Amino acid sequence: MKAKIIRELREEDYSPKQIKGKADKENIPMVSHESIYQLIRADKENGGTLFRCTPHHLKHRKRPVSGKKVVIKSLFKNEKGIIL
Repeated sequence: MKAKIIRELREEDYSPKQIKGKADKENIPMVSHESIYQLIRADKENGGTLFRCTPHHLKHRKRPVSGKKVVIKSLFKNEKGIIL
């Protein structure tokens, strides 16, 4: 199964979700897409290049937890000229 996953990542350019979906459609027993990502991460930690075969190269965008809050002023006025 590991060899099939690696082949589909490298040769077919499938994402882990596509590999899982294809296996489900063909009634082939397959691990979850998260397990495939774990395999790719383990390969990357050992100096492998499987992560380059994923669409996003295992990049993770960190979102800010807190920061400066900006108040957006309304551009609308009611009939008395008061900004809403």
